[in-house]
Amino acid sequence: MNVKIAVIGGGIAGLSIARDLALRGFDITLFDKQKIGNGTTTQCAGMLHSGARYATKNLRTAKLCLQENRIVQKIVPHAVGKQKAYFVRYTDDEPEYEKNFVESCKKVGIPIKKISGDYAKQNEPMLGPQISHAFETPDKVIDTFTLVFSYFYDLKKRSNVKIYENTEIKSAKFDKDKWEMKTNKATFSFDFVINSSGDGLTQVSKLFGRNIELSYIYGSMALFSGRLSSRIITRCAPNATGDVIVPAHKYTLIGSTWHERDKRSVVKINKEDEKEIREIAGNMIPKARDSKLLSSLTSVRTHLRDDSYSDSFGNKRDFLILEHQDNGKYINLLSVLPGKMTIARYVAEQVGDIVCKRLNIKKKSKTAITPIKKPINISRRFKFYIS
Repeated sequence: MNVKIAVIGGGIAGLSIARDLALRGFDITLFDKQKIGNGTTTQCAGMLHSGARYATKNLRTAKLCLQENRIVQKIVPHAVGKQKAYFVRYTDDEPEYEKNFVESCKKVGIPIKKISGDYAKQNEPMLGPQISHAFETPDKVIDTFTLVFSYFYDLKKRSNVKIYENTEIKSAKFDKDKWEMKTNKATFSFDFVINSSGDGLTQVSKLFGRNIELSYIYGSMALFSGRLSSRIITRCAPNATGDVIVPAHKYTLIGSTWHERDKRSVVKINKEDEKEIREIAGNMIPKARDSKLLSSLTSVRTHLRDDSYSDSFGNKRDFLILEHQDNGKYINLLSVLPGKMTIARYVAEQVGDIVCKRLNIKKKSKTAITPIKKPINISRRFKFYIS
């Protein structure tokens, strides 16, 4: 095909986009300013959502999560845990939220199963005595390091993909339907550019003559020693800090906090966050109150600060694809805010469809039906959280 496309950003969004386009036959060059997978993707909670957490608030998001949950388990099963999740209820909970939860899951088609508190505690002995009952859902733990390296390994072996790590974009110019892009290593020419650089999107966009102002939502998961559960445990109630417990190898992640900023910054769990996490999580699993806090993982979700941006596709709460124009003419440049990790493959498919439409090329996405092989020697590249 000989159509050259640059993908900027080596998180799960960029990796998914690169793979979608590569499978359609494009020549792909993937850039990251650091190492692949060194950002938000491997700092998130590691949850493959079923949509149950969002069903009461956003049916569209829930449906997307359910769809992608099933696809991800098929194409990269070695990165996904086996145990289904529990959404737990207390003996003194008001019935209204539970009713809404059950009805909303039914609307979406999320298969949930009500189980007794005794049965839940047989499978999860550390659950507290106030657990009345629970709902089993298809939410699964996903090993983000295995996920990232699986994509990386898949792309590395493809002849139409080149990967440049530790590469910084210095400037870009659009001329005669081509992008000339200078980096700290070389100068490249591309037919199309996709900016999926995560929380660096604003800075990268300026190099392409775009002004995109973002807000940054920092969510931190507290990392505790030991495993407090064998599956994801979520409070079946309106969202609160500390209402989700995620097993992570021999550790436990509990969160998440929520801190919104207008500028990029360093946000970590503070004493108040830790107190709230321990209190709320401790009501589900009492041992969380005195488990040793080792560290924290902070991921960044980006949203447009100004929702009036005209050239957009998607939904703020799900994802956003910006198609850039100059004087009413498309300039073969997309900026992508991918939203949740669970739907990264879907977002990549939408990006691929837009690229094909702009270039007048008829190639369908194959990512939903093309498995990714299990990589070898993953530990040589990534270490899990702490040594």
